[in-house]
Amino acid sequence: MNVELDSRHLLENWHQDFDGLSSLSKQQQDNIRYLEKCINRRWGFGQNIVLSWCSVPGGVKLLLVPHYFLGNYSAHKSGEIISDRPADEMVMTLISGKREMSLAQLMHYSALLSMETTDIKLPAPMEYNPTSRSLIEEIVRRYSVNYVPSRAVILFDIAGFVLLEPFEQMSQLNSLAYSLNSAHKKLQKRNINIKFARSTTGDGFYVWNRSEDIFANINLFQFLHLVLADNAISLSKSKGRVTPKIRAAYQIGSHYEFYQAEGIRPSYYSYIVGDVTIQLARMLEHVQPGQIIIGHFKDQFPTSCSENAYLVESDTIGFISRAEKYLNQLKGMQLSEDKISALKCYLTGEQSPAGGLRKSRIKFVDKHQRSHYAYNIRMHIYRHNSATIFLGLEDNEIPTTDKVYTREASLYYAYY
Repeated sequence: MNVELDSRHLLENWHQDFDGLSSLSKQQQDNIRYLEKCINRRWGFGQNIVLSWCSVPGGVKLLLVPHYFLGNYSAHKSGEIISDRPADEMVMTLISGKREMSLAQLMHYSALLSMETTDIKLPAPMEYNPTSRSLIEEIVRRYSVNYVPSRAVILFDIAGFVLLEPFEQMSQLNSLAYSLNSAHKKLQKRNINIKFARSTTGDGFYVWNRSEDIFANINLFQFLHLVLADNAISLSKSKGRVTPKIRAAYQIGSHYEFYQAEGIRPSYYSYIVGDVTIQLARMLEHVQPGQIIIGHFKDQFPTSCSENAYLVESDTIGFISRAEKYLNQLKGMQLSEDKISALKCYLTGEQSPAGGLRKSRIKFVDKHQRSHYAYNIRMHIYRHNSATIFLGLEDNEIPTTDKVYTREASLYYAYY
């Protein structure tokens, strides 16, 4: 089927600029805008989603399906092997990673799913380069559902939020939002690549880094330090209850990302849901105000901050043991009226008889009897001429017994 729009309406209702669009020629910018408008019409306020795209002479070919199709397909084909893979695995592949395919690949999946492709004829020949391809990828993802198998996410939660007056709730959310924006700006000034995104939980925010380079999770860890430091400074200066007392958790895991309809287009902000958000929410249920925890995970991390860095697999303890080399990038950064001179972060624990510090691992068992593991973390941010900023709680500041049972969860500290 062919989709074409009258070029007279090319700029009608165009509100969302995309990163890098202004670097293209006027003709190519018009092409991108036209393509987005055509996809928007086929999207139908969320009725359809875009799975994949490929370039063809004169335009772009898309593979679209109804929003309910993938779930029905996976359920109907459960257990079946499709194109040498289980059906559900094939579906996950289609909504993960890069969406551009070759024409042969696109037609192959079109046949497997028994869905027709959609052709969009562009006003002028598209000049395909890294920028234009990246823009098309970004547009396609906004009109789709995206699965990310492994990504760091932070949950910032305002302690005691439900007990605040509405004006105080608004003030504290606004204060936290400012700290997020301030941290983002500081990292950008240092050319630290972070495309931070957030979605509200009502009394806080999930925050993640859309950047897909090997430093993405590291940069989000740096972001965590700056947000908490900015909040701590604001808390020390504010009067009344306008600045929030934060508890925070950092975890790496899988999730889905999607954009809800806002007017006639997907919203600017995306939403995430998945294993990583579930783990973060369950862990923070028993975390104290001012406490910071980091989940138990295994992932790949760069060996250094240099361009020659390569990835090695590490767990949480190994990640924290290397963290200071990444945090050194923040030295000299301005915090309030002073600059950062040094940073330190560590997992808390008990002194072992043989010497050294053993890490305290926390086990959370939620109301569904699922176990979640985390570590308590402390952060010190030293400044040249100002007081050191201490973030997080020590073990002896956290009220707990060997075992604490509630109807919804059990919590205890386990040492190893």
